[in-house]
This record gives sequence, structure tokens and C-alpha cells, in this order.
Amino acid sequence: MAPAGDLAVGDCWESVLSQRGGIDRAVKEARRIGYALAAGTFDWDDVFHEERDLRSCGYWKERFELDYFKRRQCTPQSKLTWKTEYRLVFRKLPDNEKLTADLLRGVVLGTEPDTRTRKRFVTVLTALARVADISVDLQDLKGSYRPAKVSPKSLPSDREIAQIHASITGTSWRWFYGMMATFGLRPS
Repeated sequence: MAPAGDLAVGDCWESVLSQRGGIDRAVKEARRIGYALAAGTFDWDDVFHEERDLRSCGYWKERFELDYFKRRQCTPQSKLTWKTEYRLVFRKLPDNEKLTADLLRGVVLGTEPDTRTRKRFVTVLTALARVADISVDLQDLKGSYRPAKVSPKSLPSDREIAQIHASITGTSWRWFYGMMATFGLRPS
């Protein structure tokens, strides 16, 4: 067996394997499955020996996180998305309670209607329900949130830009203005 430091585990698995007990448990489970495979007696029902519908919110949140990072590359952006979009919603779920359709619906109803937050909760909890194989339709709770329409900026015409450029006397400032106008640069 390779030392724990040799395991090819990305940062995204840190919540699963962050404690020595988690690594020990994973190694034991891998050995047990390996023995069953070698003996030809492996069965997925033995791996998931508890009934699916008796699993807690905490269990399904962990399963969802593993599934999330299996489906996408573990990058700073995917970690940020996990943290800002998913983890914030999952914090509202009680870890030790059974995950049910009523619980999911109640968590969504605990957010303000017609907001981006409500829309995010519906999206995230619908995805969690799919992973947990819970039949629930939360779409009717999404509401009518729409991002504010972006008004087009009032931009000067090409002729006005050229006239302003010609009126600048300092060469450095004229160059600076030209860069801003050409490439849309803005001073910070």
C-alpha cells in the first residue's frame, strides 16, 4: 500500500479526506470491496447497505459534492462556484435530518420570493433531489425573478472621439486617450 502522501487526491477531496479517520475509513472500505471483487461476490447493495430514503441531509450533501467534482475539473473557478452557489444553500439543510421532499420545499419557502436567492435555492436543491433520487418539483416556487435589464451605455460617436483626441495637447495624454478609446480601457 502506498503511503498516504502518495495518494493522488486533489484539493476538492479535502473535505472527505481531511482527517486521518477519513483516510483510514476509505482504505478499509477499498480493501473490503477489493476482497469482494476478487471473490466474485461484489454487490453495490452491500456498499450502500442502508436504505437510500433513510439517508440524512449530511450524507446527501457529501455525495453531491463528490458527484459535483467527478463531473467537472477541479479548478479555482469550480471551487469558487461550489463555495458560492452550492455550499451556501446546503448550509440551510440540517445535517442529521432525513432528506425529504417536504424538507427541500420548506427550505426553498424560507427564502424571499422572486429573488435571485430563491432561484438559486430551487436550482441547487432540485439538483440535490436528483442525486438523492427524491421526486420533488420545486420549479413552481422559483418565482418570477429576472435580472435587471442592462441599459445601453451612452457612447460618443466616432467623430466625437476623434475630435476629443485631436484637442488633447499632451502627447502622452493623447496616447493614453487613444488606448482607452480604441481598446475600451478604463482607469481603475
